[in-house]
Amino acid sequence: MVRLELLQSINGHKGIVWNVSWHPQGKIFASCGEDKIIKLWSEDGQDWTVKTVLVDGHQRTIREVAWSPCGNFLASASFDATTAIWDKKSGQFECNATLEGHENEVKSVAWSPSGHLLATCGRDKSVWIWEVAGEDEYECEAVLNAHNQDVKKVAWHPSLDILASASYDNSIKLYKEDSLDNDWSCIATLQSHESTVWSLAFDKTVLENFAPKKLSESWDNTGLLVQPYSPRPITKILLTNDLTEKVALEAQKHECEMIISYHPPIFAPLKSVVQSSWKERVVSFLLENRISLYSPHTSWDSVQGGVNDWLASCFPYIEVSPIVPGIDPNTGAGRFLKLEPGMTLSDAVSRVKKLTDLKHVRLGLANGKSLSDTIETVALCAGSGGSVLKSVVNCDLFLTGEMLHHDVLDAAQRGISVILTNHSDSERGFLRGFSTNLQNKLNNQIQVLVSEFDKDPLMTV
Repeated sequence: MVRLELLQSINGHKGIVWNVSWHPQGKIFASCGEDKIIKLWSEDGQDWTVKTVLVDGHQRTIREVAWSPCGNFLASASFDATTAIWDKKSGQFECNATLEGHENEVKSVAWSPSGHLLATCGRDKSVWIWEVAGEDEYECEAVLNAHNQDVKKVAWHPSLDILASASYDNSIKLYKEDSLDNDWSCIATLQSHESTVWSLAFDKTVLENFAPKKLSESWDNTGLLVQPYSPRPITKILLTNDLTEKVALEAQKHECEMIISYHPPIFAPLKSVVQSSWKERVVSFLLENRISLYSPHTSWDSVQGGVNDWLASCFPYIEVSPIVPGIDPNTGAGRFLKLEPGMTLSDAVSRVKKLTDLKHVRLGLANGKSLSDTIETVALCAGSGGSVLKSVVNCDLFLTGEMLHHDVLDAAQRGISVILTNHSDSERGFLRGFSTNLQNKLNNQIQVLVSEFDKDPLMTV
């Protein structure tokens, strides 16, 4: 059982502190309260200290603060019946928009996952939905009066434009926009509580539940990489190991609203999005066709049940552990296997070919060894595993997609045989099984396809 440790008790507000909100990047958080001010905190050494104080945005208690998904805007809801929008376009945080409409206290504020919608609720029993219409401009999209008492909390679905509200009338309401007439309406009422519903929260997205972004290596670029200005409800997802122009066209042909590309096509920073390079053309094409892009990469390598565990499944092992441990004993880079007795190197080669569906692999035979020799231990790492496998001292076999010539030579001279499949061929096969798994996790409401055009750029001729 995990035990939580108190790191610091922070004092900074006068009176009740009503709410705190983490910035999406997790390096700062905002707090608000009875003293009508907002404070932004960040870590200074081992302590959290105030870096910025936002004042003059409200005349009464600030009930809640919420960061936009991009992290560039902060919304605050107040008992003075207004919602303020803060940004730092001028170099420091300022209140550049004030939303008015509620008759009295605004109790909650929340951004939609796209960042293009904002929801507020209040003591006047109403829920308001606002659209970001332009720079510092917000237009009321809908006023929803489904509750008959104070509305205490609003929260958006983590990936869809579905809004939930909790109320003093003991109920929860769900709202969605009708795609035909663009009108928002209550689509469901949840009743089970016997008294006020003070708060609510959706669980994480299915992808985050499977492999949280925090499992990614620090150098990696993972998560939602492309988000159209006007996202669409997702009905089809295309899985691919690498996102090329052919794969992007394939997604459009199948009318997919989302692509999950194991490798992030955006890795080095893009200085422009024009038609001069294929990666920029892919990004431009996705935005034009309103296709979202998500990339998991090393989070899928690290997670238990991910790419490395799939690669390990070709061997009958009795023990498995990460080569470089992650945030817990079951996650991390690479896998080290202790095998059941009796497996020869020739058997291992055949098993790797079968799992990866390859006719040929490259084999670096260890010094003094033969294909008929038995192996007891395997260290593996999907993709380019040289840097991870270097840390393994004693082993019979390395398995990865690619390694530098001198790393293979060094391993062979140390008595370790090496199997190389080509980089993405050590990863791609995972998608076949995962597609079914993901569709099941989505309750078969979203179709999950695997690209037919995705393949390793190298072939054996």
